[in-house]
Amino acid sequence: MFFHGGGDESWVDERIPYINEWTNRGFAFVFVDLYAARGLGNLGNGKGAGDVRMTPKHVAGDALVSFNWLKKQNWADPNKIVAMGYSYGAAVLMDSLVFSAIDELPKSLLDKPKGGMEGLKGIAAIAPYCPKNIFGYNIHYSLIKDFSENVPMLAILPTEDKDFGKMCNKIVEKNQGLGFEIKVLRPKTTHGFHVQQTYKKGDQRFLEHAPEIQKNIDEEIFKFFEEKTKD
Repeated sequence: MFFHGGGDESWVDERIPYINEWTNRGFAFVFVDLYAARGLGNLGNGKGAGDVRMTPKHVAGDALVSFNWLKKQNWADPNKIVAMGYSYGAAVLMDSLVFSAIDELPKSLLDKPKGGMEGLKGIAAIAPYCPKNIFGYNIHYSLIKDFSENVPMLAILPTEDKDFGKMCNKIVEKNQGLGFEIKVLRPKTTHGFHVQQTYKKGDQRFLEHAPEIQKNIDEEIFKFFEEKTKD
């Protein structure tokens, strides 16, 4: 399962070569669109998560529902499911580990699948979106609540991520201290290194893509997933 970032686009054709890389390695690839059904993004009104103040905790239920759906598909091995997310999508996955607790209910659901994220074999959190609380308002639930499900995680925390690096490190170190299995990679690059498309900041568009670093990190993710899903 792949969870996209929080810019103003969800699906773009530039993702196809990346998806092909994973299918060529023997993985089935499920792209989870957090926007389309909500009328957002380039397939909807052109707005992204930040434009409508849709925080990761508001859509963390999508991860639980997607995982539950995927386990029931006859073409998927329910014992070999992994997930990765970039930026906003990584934060959604992190928050899903909090909402996996019996007494937690994601904002978008009236009920949640039994078992939560239990049984997921691994998560790759690529440059997670980890904003601090704003005037006391919590955006990233993992900042104030601990993980409840010990899903092995590979956290990719770029050293030059000036916007979110500090809070991401805080979340990761807190949960490592609680005994959760989290391996950290710290590539010397910026937040947008993994994105092959431009993103919007104010009225301007930027491209921070670092293809060689992305290639190396993807190889690490593949090895991590291969290890966690081997028989």
